Amino acid sequence: SSCLPNPCHNGGTCVVNGDSFTCVCKEGWEGPICTQNTNDCSPHPCYNSGTCVDGDNWYRCECAPGFAGPDCRININECQSSPCAFGATCVDEINGYQCICPPGHSGAKCHEVSGRSCITMGRVILDGAKWDDDCNTCQCLNGRVACSKVWCGPRPCRLHKSHNECPSGQSCIPVLDDQCFVRPCTGVGECRSSSLQPVKTKCTSDSYYQDNCANITFTFNKEMMSPGLTTEHICSELRNLNILKNVSAEYSIYIACEPSLSANNEIHVAISAEDIRDDGNPVKEITDKIIDLVSKRDGNSSLIAAVAEVRVQRRPLKNRTDFLVPLLSSVLTVAWVCCLVTAFYWCVRKRRKPSSHTHSAPEDNTTNNVREQLNQIKNPIEKHGANTVPIKDYENKNSKMSKIRTHNSEVEEDDMDKHQQKVRFAKQPVYTLVDREEKAPSGTPTKHPNWTNKQDNRDLESAQSLNRMEYIV
Repeated sequence: SSCLPNPCHNGGTCVVNGDSFTCVCKEGWEGPICTQNTNDCSPHPCYNSGTCVDGDNWYRCECAPGFAGPDCRININECQSSPCAFGATCVDEINGYQCICPPGHSGAKCHEVSGRSCITMGRVILDGAKWDDDCNTCQCLNGRVACSKVWCGPRPCRLHKSHNECPSGQSCIPVLDDQCFVRPCTGVGECRSSSLQPVKTKCTSDSYYQDNCANITFTFNKEMMSPGLTTEHICSELRNLNILKNVSAEYSIYIACEPSLSANNEIHVAISAEDIRDDGNPVKEITDKIIDLVSKRDGNSSLIAAVAEVRVQRRPLKNRTDFLVPLLSSVLTVAWVCCLVTAFYWCVRKRRKPSSHTHSAPEDNTTNNVREQLNQIKNPIEKHGANTVPIKDYENKNSKMSKIRTHNSEVEEDDMDKHQQKVRFAKQPVYTLVDREEKAPSGTPTKHPNWTNKQDNRDLESAQSLNRMEYIV
């Protein structure tokens, strides 16, 4: 027989098949006569980067650190031994763990204490811990308590309850009928006190959100809102939005609400801020975030889901050509002022020129008249010698002058003398005093032989002119 002796190795079974045979090999062996060892590590039976060790009809998985099991599928939980201290949170990792330390502790296992604790309201708060205080969020920062600065307004409460829901010094007061937004508001109240005054913001009806104030109108779908909601309750939910937490830590934020007088499903919200610096506008940032929150329907707030429309009072855009009107007005005003100044200066110059001519003309005329009179007096005198006897006409003239002089007072003569000497005759040449009262040596005056029978032109002078001649020097 072909199976004698047994040609199959490693415990294989020989099967006669006519003139030939076939070997049925045991598990772990293969080949025509079962002499080849089967690779038990194919395909790879080990997980998580385990190493497979092949044997005679067997294999073994050598697992990577952090894993266990016959095929290395089990992740070893390093947090099972609670390595983190002081209530820290242990996070299991591959072949390791991480401790998330509570505020005030640090280190790999949170054994180290860091920062100073805070004491508030009789409680000791570890450094870095956060807690809520009404609508604000507070945090202990190395012994200092830092809270957001949102004005929370009156707290909502329920009437006729056995215990007081309001803070110390306040009582639950029923809301007014016009403050009930979704009716009915039975049993709904607000915590108020006589000393708690309503907030006074700088928001006005004409403020824009580019300023430190914004006016927003919310239109709600009341069918999606539960009954008993007041205007202040809606405002309180707006103050508790997470988008205010980071902004309000730097600025004081005020959010005030009032129902609309034109529509019963609208509420006007005024957002204002204090302590604003030049490097930022928190009101604009808050307004933009609220609009983005409503448009995306983001958040778990039922109030945001019920908002149907948001309107922001924005500053109207100015026309680019508006600056031409004040510019042209300024140019015309300046031109008009220049014209007025020029006209005034021209009028003053024109008035000064005739005035100067008017003052100089009388002086010139007076000087010429005096010189003419002197010439009339001097010419006939020069015709006589020193010993010549004056004629009768001179005697008559002197007697007339003497009479005129007697009628003038001494005061008038002095005044006339001073005035004439200072003004009219200051620059005149010096003349010899003319003595008109001198008498002829003989009793009867004789006529000069060289004179003709002509009238003396001095007789034409007035009494006043003759009086003046006496003082000519």
